[in-house]
Amino acid sequence: MDGFSAAQIDQLRAKPETILSVAESVRAPKELLSQQLADVRSSLDGKPADPLHYLDRASIDAIPVVEPVTLTLPEARSVGGAIPNLVAKRSGKLHAAPRVELVTIGKQTRLSFARSTPYVTVDDQVVPQLSAAHSYLHSLFNWREELRKNVFEIENVYLIHDHFGGNNFAHWLMDWAPRFAFLDEVGIPRSKLHFFSPMPLSSVQRSTIARLGIEPSQFIRFHRDTTSEPYTLLISRLFGCSTVGCDLRRPAQYASSWALDFVRGLFLEQDLPRNRNFRIGRKGTRQLLLSPEIESLLEAQGFETVFLEDMSLDNQAALFNSAKTIVSAHGAALSNLIFCQPGTNVLEIFPPDYSTGNFFTVAAARGLNYFTLSGDRVEREKAKHRRDHDISVSDVAAIKLFLEQCI
Repeated sequence: MDGFSAAQIDQLRAKPETILSVAESVRAPKELLSQQLADVRSSLDGKPADPLHYLDRASIDAIPVVEPVTLTLPEARSVGGAIPNLVAKRSGKLHAAPRVELVTIGKQTRLSFARSTPYVTVDDQVVPQLSAAHSYLHSLFNWREELRKNVFEIENVYLIHDHFGGNNFAHWLMDWAPRFAFLDEVGIPRSKLHFFSPMPLSSVQRSTIARLGIEPSQFIRFHRDTTSEPYTLLISRLFGCSTVGCDLRRPAQYASSWALDFVRGLFLEQDLPRNRNFRIGRKGTRQLLLSPEIESLLEAQGFETVFLEDMSLDNQAALFNSAKTIVSAHGAALSNLIFCQPGTNVLEIFPPDYSTGNFFTVAAARGLNYFTLSGDRVEREKAKHRRDHDISVSDVAAIKLFLEQCI
């Protein structure tokens, strides 16, 4: 197939769940992969393994749209036990979010998806701002000939997808959605742009793009079937935000005020009275199992239990904006801290053997009173990851200490 016909484009735009039925990568043998990774690490020394594979910056139209920002994070606080490792690593440190560029490529560009990561090239040279951090590895796997087997043509693509797969709520809200902030800078009506997604659009994603005046039919889904071959799109004009291809993987979680403000502005018109105390329940994995004494203690303080799975993003934004105090297990729901008002009290409860500093950073950027607590793991059958087991908490003294800090 040499390209999309006019009829096929119409079909793509009319049917939101169109699947491009060619996909990620021909998997390299494990031994070869290990050796190539070793070769790359030994030759990198802070630079790409083969600089000839990278397009010179001078030939890329990259306009700065956000200047670098820094934030000195506060000292992390725990109400019981040690501060989780990855929170401790950010505690009291200077946190930097790099400059953001809007990249425009007006000549024919190849956008390849291998292992669900974008691999953008012009004349076989990688465009670093719009390619996943691992993109130099793809050329070492000699996939370029493989990528030529399945070629489709399309125009006016705005790239928001990077190497995070799926449509996880946190990845969407904290990573992909902020990249829409620069749509008006490209000089093309939003209705004329195309986007890509690895999975069917969720209700949260649909509500987000609806506020941006983007139709689901403008999204083309690329299939993630690992048994099929990778594919390439020939694009006449490609636009993208440089957060796709640098270390700024989740703009909102790197204290980027532009990202926080953009997402807040989509779903909040004004702040609500801050008067609700609640804990976040979960219907699936990583349920928070509180002792009866702690349950009674929270109930006496006016805490309600809320479940976000069936709640619209508008309602989630309003809920968190009205929050006075939040108790939650670590999870994607805490992406909603974006919507909190300064002074909101937050207790993030971690499993004993997993942590991340992302929500600590968001809390610091929003001026929230953030605390941690490590619970005990309760084994969950068929858990896919160690973070997916349930978490039990019986340390009444820790919860009392947290509530005292909230007064």
